[in-house]
Amino acid sequence: MGYSESERQQFLERITEEITLLTNVEGVVQIGSGVDGFSDLYSDIDLMVGVSNSADPGQAKTDIKDIFEELRPLYIKEKQFSADIHLLIVFLDNGLEFNVSVAPLRLLPVKSPLWKILVDKTGAVAERMNQENKRFEQEAVQYETGIDLPFEFAYCAHSAKKALNRNNPIYALQMLETMRTYLLYIQAMNEQKKVHQFKAYNTLDPEFVSNFLSIYPTDTSVGTLKAARNHLILLFKEVVQKSPLYNLDGGLVELLEL
Repeated sequence: MGYSESERQQFLERITEEITLLTNVEGVVQIGSGVDGFSDLYSDIDLMVGVSNSADPGQAKTDIKDIFEELRPLYIKEKQFSADIHLLIVFLDNGLEFNVSVAPLRLLPVKSPLWKILVDKTGAVAERMNQENKRFEQEAVQYETGIDLPFEFAYCAHSAKKALNRNNPIYALQMLETMRTYLLYIQAMNEQKKVHQFKAYNTLDPEFVSNFLSIYPTDTSVGTLKAARNHLILLFKEVVQKSPLYNLDGGLVELLEL
């Protein structure tokens, strides 16, 4: 499973070239970690396709799907996020994944510094992307999740404790996993990583990674899960103390200590 960098580049160039031939397509933007070079054999190819503001993005999505169908893919999933924003998730037969969003120029976003214009027929794509990039860079908080992470963590910790008191380790394990997810979010933001679709957890601070892995329980007994919960809370407190965005107020501290 997996494609070499040169093979992946060939697929990228072929797809980009064929998408560019579509009449209403204004340009193609590569986004994500692949912009700086594919990190390994399993890297996805993430693209944004901008169509003219007067065009039907749904029709463009259908036309792009037809292009991928020529590659005899293993599976294609279609998603729609609004009337004008579409997404194709394409898996080729050897596991290579394409994520292709399709939207009018006016809706093309910038959510990280990782983007590169591959095709721009009129200069309109560069104008839109540069405007959005400037807005992104001026945002005081670029990567916030929109979730009150300290509260949600404390709520899950409380739920985990109740589950363990009821001798319900399965639900407690669910809550512990969610707590770990919230912990990772804050650590990633502390390190100025993009939380949205962030998967490169191995790039986080090595000391944090070591501490994080140590909080996984070695078995599913109630006593072991209680200890894992307590260690997780301690690490969360340490990480939140370093956060410029979040803090634990007195009430949440008391909730965690119940």
